[in-house]
Amino acid sequence: MEFSERWLKEWVNLEINTITLCEQLTESGLEVESVKCISGVFNDVIIGKVISCEIHPNDNMWKIFFINIGCNNNIHIISKICNVKIGMKVVIAPIGSILPDKIVIKPINIEGYISEGIICSFFDLGMFEYGEKIIVLPDNAPVGVDLHKYFLLNDNIIKLSVTPNRFDCLGILGIARELYIRNNIKLPVLYIKPVKSIINDTVNVILKAPNICPRYFCRLIKNISNSIITPIWIVEKLRRSNIKSINAIVDIVEYVSIELGLPLHVFNADITVDNIILRKSSLNERTTLINKEEIILDKNVFVISNNHSILSVEGNINTVISEVTTNTKNILVGSAFLNISLDEKVIGKYTGKNFYTNCYEYGVDFNLQEYAIEYVTNLLMDIVGGQSGPLVSETDYSNFCVSRKIKLSRDRLNKVLGFFMEDDLVKENLLKLGFRVIWCSSDYWQVESPSWRFDIKIEEDVIGELVRIYGYNNISSISYVGKMFISNINDKYELLKKTKNLLVNKGFYEIITYSFIDPNMQSMLFPNRKQFFLSNPISKEMSSMRTSLLPGLLNILSYNQDRQRDHICLFESGLCFLEDKNCILGVSQNFYLSGIAYGYIYGNRFWDKTDKRIDFFDMKGVIESIFEINGILKNIDFRSESITCLHVQKSANIYCNGKLIGYFGVLNSYLSQYFKYTYNVVMFEIFWENFLSCDSITIKKFSRFPNSKRDISIIVSKNVPINDIIKTCKDIDIIKIVDVYIFDLYCDNRAIMKNKKSVGVRLIFEDMHKTLIDSEINVIVKKCILKLQKKFQAVLRN
Repeated sequence: MEFSERWLKEWVNLEINTITLCEQLTESGLEVESVKCISGVFNDVIIGKVISCEIHPNDNMWKIFFINIGCNNNIHIISKICNVKIGMKVVIAPIGSILPDKIVIKPINIEGYISEGIICSFFDLGMFEYGEKIIVLPDNAPVGVDLHKYFLLNDNIIKLSVTPNRFDCLGILGIARELYIRNNIKLPVLYIKPVKSIINDTVNVILKAPNICPRYFCRLIKNISNSIITPIWIVEKLRRSNIKSINAIVDIVEYVSIELGLPLHVFNADITVDNIILRKSSLNERTTLINKEEIILDKNVFVISNNHSILSVEGNINTVISEVTTNTKNILVGSAFLNISLDEKVIGKYTGKNFYTNCYEYGVDFNLQEYAIEYVTNLLMDIVGGQSGPLVSETDYSNFCVSRKIKLSRDRLNKVLGFFMEDDLVKENLLKLGFRVIWCSSDYWQVESPSWRFDIKIEEDVIGELVRIYGYNNISSISYVGKMFISNINDKYELLKKTKNLLVNKGFYEIITYSFIDPNMQSMLFPNRKQFFLSNPISKEMSSMRTSLLPGLLNILSYNQDRQRDHICLFESGLCFLEDKNCILGVSQNFYLSGIAYGYIYGNRFWDKTDKRIDFFDMKGVIESIFEINGILKNIDFRSESITCLHVQKSANIYCNGKLIGYFGVLNSYLSQYFKYTYNVVMFEIFWENFLSCDSITIKKFSRFPNSKRDISIIVSKNVPINDIIKTCKDIDIIKIVDVYIFDLYCDNRAIMKNKKSVGVRLIFEDMHKTLIDSEINVIVKKCILKLQKKFQAVLRN
């Protein structure tokens, strides 16, 4: 959030400098990201009025402007500017003025005529973000007034990073409230004299989705004059909050919204607005936004409508029907209180993240709604005039979220704080923070949270607020003595360490990501998995506990691809959270190892090698290496099965002794296009607990007798997995057949071989006690052939 320091000090007039102000905000838990001066350093720059304009008699490329700079003082300025007209109010730097970079304006002789200053652009005054446009001021700008005084430029723009638990500080009022508390000043009671109704026109408010919007306030104002220019003090405050001026009505509503931290909206009431309906959208409902974009709404998106058309989508973006223009004569100003849980996708999809969606997601002060409507009505009446109707409100108390009552015990307070805080100080700080102390004794306090603090839900939240106000720097440091001991390293850790080293040696990089991720992304990858949501997340994009490591890996992949990396191999290990009714709270914590590979094998770095893209079989080789170093490769079975989020024909489940221990494959084309990946993304995920339960390496004696080899060449259907052929041969005699592998594979599209493949199988025979003779080997080979013929309809090649 960005705001003007001068605007903040209008609410809390403290004799402190900017540095002290920022320190106090930081101590209150609000991170100050930056502080910048409103403009470049300049002096003696004033407002002037163009009296006349003539072509330079000696050079028609120049113009001579005759400009009044106040007190009947007129000067000549020579310039090539062509968009300055007679009567225009402009910014003048006369002789002696100082511009940024200590540039002093001096008289200049141009073709025999003296120029006594310059007509300033934004660039000249150090406001580089506005380019080199000439600064044109309103007609009512006073001539001869210093620009610092007119624009109130002795100001700073402070940018705050507001955490999700402090969205009460998204407005000037909330920030001022923190400074009141920090400087031991009593919180002011907000009061404004209600506007007297001149007309009796009202609207009928219908709450069709009271579980989402249980309260709504609004007022009709008629016969306004929206052609009036927005006062400069409002325009400047909005500009310093990074908000562009649109027209007087919209600017005033935006101004009050930012000042109070409460979303307001305004509709064009020239259309019929007998009924204001707050509801959820129907599936495929259509509307056109004010930017002329036509959208098709999903089901259950929060909208505000009349009997016929949608007026607002998600409570913060108007449709073309309700757009307020300079021709608008009648308006309706409203405030909706939304009570939204994080798993309800009723806002944010069509308008993205902004001030309004942040306020709606995390809660606004419902006690401010009436004050806000009265405040904005007063400003509108003073600036654009009009006739106001009575205030209209509707509340569904069965769904209305009121402040929470919380019990704070003395024992718990002492235990968490680590020091004793006096009872009087506890009560004093609670009152400072806006809590209502219902009951207090030597053992506990019963308190009610402020209406603007939706994040305070449990006892620890109250303790956190007490510590914050007490001051972290005021807590004395205590050194603790602890005994250190070295624990035995278990096999699980050793195997994981060995596997990680292997992946690093193969060019993978280990990453660590958050355990909470974007629920939308997770539902796209794993639509059938139940998600578990945080009650107070950092943001909506980090509100769901991960059920897989792959979403985090894909996010990091996207980040690196956007920075032109064409060889990305990453892996991560960590806990994932799945539904399990047999576990506590119905959630099981499962340890996974996952990896992802993307791009070219060598990253196109070698001129003497033809590079190739990483594919399904490259990742299969990596996975087999993991199983090989852990001694279980012979027990591994890869089965081509349909897996959510992976390509149907380029994915496989991994089994060890018939038990599922993971899966791998290529990300399906739909998701690959959605995430805008240039190449195929290959990934794997191993369920580590299942992996550890597999039989590991066993030590046995090796035979002192020579082995024998026999080859079998067969023709089978293309659909027969090679692994099934190998496993079938091994099962014939698991003692004497010590190894089976494929030495040849051939496919041909000719008619005789259509939908067939030729497979060459090599059998290795060995005995612990003797050298096997041909007759013994031939019996086993014959059994293999018969089994293959029976199971796969194999045909022995000549």
